[in-house]
Amino acid sequence: MRNGTAMVARDPHEMAATPLRAFARAASALFESWRRLLTRTLRASSNALRSAARRLRPTVWPSDPLGRERVAARVGPVAFGIGLVMTVVVTVSQGEPLRSGLARAVTMTLWALARLAILVALSDRDPRARQTAQAAWSISLVPFAMGATPALRVLALAAGATLAHVALRSRGVPSSRATGMVLWAFGGQLAVTATALIVLGSVVLVAW
Repeated sequence: MRNGTAMVARDPHEMAATPLRAFARAASALFESWRRLLTRTLRASSNALRSAARRLRPTVWPSDPLGRERVAARVGPVAFGIGLVMTVVVTVSQGEPLRSGLARAVTMTLWALARLAILVALSDRDPRARQTAQAAWSISLVPFAMGATPALRVLALAAGATLAHVALRSRGVPSSRATGMVLWAFGGQLAVTATALIVLGSVVLVAW
């Protein structure tokens, strides 16, 4: 007792948990800010794309599905490159070193090349079938323009798998074969990534 006030010892576990709670709150606030920014960006981009699409001549944006797929196949690698840059930027903005962002970008690239190799390996041996597999892979890269965080990359992977399946089917690949190609090419990465996110979430919950 000192000056009429009781001195209460703080629980060491509570003292250790305080920085974790502060970090969790900061991470939550950062994610919420990023989510709002992404939502505004997606809305603005969507409006801009719709406006631009109305102005494009048919020679630029063909009316037939195969023509649109060819355009999307050219856009895919560019969109993927944008996603790599955004991954590095977001990683650095969260306080991590540049090498961490570069490592994630390299990992994304290696996974993308692995998906391409699997699609080509599972296609027929003639050049036309391989071109079909390569086109489906290129189209599947488009969603990765927004894959700047692990959760968004999982969504981009799922969306890319759907686009690849649609592209394969539209080019005459039988449904069962297209499904098998997509499951082998995308399913393994999706399972590994989802497992990593679950483990990371469990660690965060335990630390909380």
